[in-house]
Amino acid sequence: MATAVLDQRGDVIGWDAAAQELYGYLADDVLGKPARRFFVPVDGRPLLDLDVPVESWGEKRTLRTRGGGVVEVVLYVLRLEPGEARPASAAWGILSVAADRMDRWVTDQAMLAGLSTQSPISLTVIGSDGRVKWVNPATQDRFGLYRDDWFGARARDILPEGEIISPDLRGRSFESVIDQVSRTGEPVIDLHFRSPLPGDAVHRHVWSCSYFRLQDAAGHHLGVCESAFDITERYEAQQRFELLSRSSSIGTTLDGIRTCEEFVAVVVPDLTDAAWVDLAEPVLTGEEPGPWGVSKPLRRVTHRDTTGHEGAPAEDLPPDDRQLVLPLVAGEMRLGVVTLLRTATRGPFNDADRALATELVAHTAV
Repeated sequence: MATAVLDQRGDVIGWDAAAQELYGYLADDVLGKPARRFFVPVDGRPLLDLDVPVESWGEKRTLRTRGGGVVEVVLYVLRLEPGEARPASAAWGILSVAADRMDRWVTDQAMLAGLSTQSPISLTVIGSDGRVKWVNPATQDRFGLYRDDWFGARARDILPEGEIISPDLRGRSFESVIDQVSRTGEPVIDLHFRSPLPGDAVHRHVWSCSYFRLQDAAGHHLGVCESAFDITERYEAQQRFELLSRSSSIGTTLDGIRTCEEFVAVVVPDLTDAAWVDLAEPVLTGEEPGPWGVSKPLRRVTHRDTTGHEGAPAEDLPPDDRQLVLPLVAGEMRLGVVTLLRTATRGPFNDADRALATELVAHTAV
């Protein structure tokens, strides 16, 4: 903002570099001379009438510049009271800024205010020490925490079970990513982070997070800003699509046990934390399997899991929304049973998961 200071007579006694840039006059050109020579409104209406001392705030005026050009500015004219920080002769201050720059500033401020108070995107400012300095209301609402719960806390303390699942960043700690952005100034975009919410260990959410360094006008680092929004449904849908596309790897041979092994390799861990396949004895001996409803012995032929329940028979597992037991059938032929299991740290099977599992099991049976 350009600043000019006038005395009681209206002569210029202060002229800063911003005023020089905006109007084109050097300080030596204007100091000690009447301000009306340099503040020339195109419409002819006086900028300042010393006989009618009225202050003006945020008025748009078009003024002439050195060389005959014009500039539209937003003007602030204010009366100055004598004080220790200014000369006793100072009577008026004229502050001005190019109107287009002011419009951009007003828009910026409105955008920032909207982001901080109204945006559905979670925003968090993390200091150079890795501790939270500020969060917006969306972050509080999303995680069910108050500001006092966040301030001074580290992310790993708030979401201790969280993990980075982006393929190129998998295995890295949250703190190392923050440190990288803080040191290099290079932003990190669309990092995928998965974690249960505080107070809800049942459902794991996935967020798309982006990080960029904050600094003041002097270039001093203030910390790192994180923006995050929930992409759980989109991420899970994409995972289901990719998993279905990999079903072509099931049934590469006519060997039944090999086919079951290929099935569990596809579904663990992307769809389920554990999978077991039990086949009817006739299938293993090359006999014609009986129709569904005819009791035949089953034999465990393959399993894969990350749960600690390895090898547990399906009937020993409590039926709930984390277990889905599907028949392995082809037409009227009962081939066996498939058991899928999720742990307590993972969300239960939903309708889309069940539909996908049913399709993959049917593909395996064929």
